[in-house]
Amino acid sequence: MNNILPEDFDWNVYKSLNPDLINFNEKEILNHYLHYGFYEKRNYKVTIESKKNIILITSKIYVSNNKFSYTNNRSIYTPEERFNQTFQTIVSINKYIPNPYIILFDNSVFTTEQYNFLNNNVDKFINITDDKLLNFYTDEYQYKAFSDIYQQLTFYNNFLKSIDLTSVNNFFKISGRYLINETFDYNQFDNEDIIFKKNNDIKYKEYYYTCFYKLNSNSIHQYFDILKKLLEEKALYENIYSDLEVILPNLFKDKMKVIDNLGITQLIAVYNYVDDI
Repeated sequence: MNNILPEDFDWNVYKSLNPDLINFNEKEILNHYLHYGFYEKRNYKVTIESKKNIILITSKIYVSNNKFSYTNNRSIYTPEERFNQTFQTIVSINKYIPNPYIILFDNSVFTTEQYNFLNNNVDKFINITDDKLLNFYTDEYQYKAFSDIYQQLTFYNNFLKSIDLTSVNNFFKISGRYLINETFDYNQFDNEDIIFKKNNDIKYKEYYYTCFYKLNSNSIHQYFDILKKLLEEKALYENIYSDLEVILPNLFKDKMKVIDNLGITQLIAVYNYVDDI
């Protein structure tokens, strides 16, 4: 076994850099190491250049067959289609958002070729596949809102929490497979505002789009504190009415600016429906 590992390999150090391995034995840690590589593979501490726009893509290319609370399937698209759509998301970000720092978070299990392709097309690819709770929320839990929330919290705890955000320009969150289109106006977002768009077609509840929104750098930590609280209180939202589009933006209602056009093309995963918002 030792001839497989680097001379300075330390089981405890490796576990400390990968908190979800804390209860694994040495054989399981070795298998993890052989799959993911060197220590820094899961040590996401980096320095982001000044004035960069951080764009987080939350993604799940390989979805399970388990139903959501509001529909019997998680996606009408094949994994191949979802993979290509996610790549187009990346292309659109590079085209329309200046100075991007693109982070793709997807906990699907990929082939080496797929992993390398995605990794080579973003600034940081976070691909955690062995977190049991993460996999539960994205593959089994019927309330879709918490799939997104748990992915974002995992991203925050493994990456953003340790980043110096003082020089970051803006923070955008976009859902994987959704596209920034030619109507996108970056000037609307390059400010100190928290920006969402309301869906005015829905009259019976306060519904805002969560496929794309922007935070200023000063609100980022507070935002993730809110996500953490939502997760802790998830029992309150385990019903068919608790869309992320309702429970999340309304917590920012007194602080956010609402705009009329996001410049986003939606590819709804569970229906054959595409529109521009």
